[in-house]
Amino acid sequence: HLNAIVRTASGALLIAAERGTMFRSRDEGRSWERFRLPYEGSMFGVLSWEDEHVMVLGLRGNVFESFDLGESWQRVETRTEASLMGGIALPGGGALLIPTQGIEPGRDVEIYHPGSTMRVSAQIIANDAEGTRVRFLSEGAGTIVSVWLRGLHARPVAEGQG
Repeated sequence: HLNAIVRTASGALLIAAERGTMFRSRDEGRSWERFRLPYEGSMFGVLSWEDEHVMVLGLRGNVFESFDLGESWQRVETRTEASLMGGIALPGGGALLIPTQGIEPGRDVEIYHPGSTMRVSAQIIANDAEGTRVRFLSEGAGTIVSVWLRGLHARPVAEGQG
């Protein structure tokens, strides 16, 4: 399975797949190069920043980061065993990652920045075919987040929805 795709700032395409397999195109998708992560599990999300800085996230909390479009990878400590399906690439290279697999509505979760102490409390409000939506529990957050296999989307909370 091909689980997520991203276009980098340099115009390259990167696909996260099953069993540590990745695909990369540097020519708008006309040709693809298959390569392996230093991990044999599945990856469900891929994030991109400036130049060739990318991050893949997946099974059992495994996250890997590369600054050369996947030529070399560094493991990112997440301090979780939960599978990671989506995230938001933050300016300056940080990320917020959401553990979602098997989490039922009404359950509290912790959204976190890998490799730092930043944590945001949230509650799952829906988990269906449209994605997983969470409500931030911190005062004034005002956002519902939807996790999709291809990333994470945020939208304002409508009046009376929060």
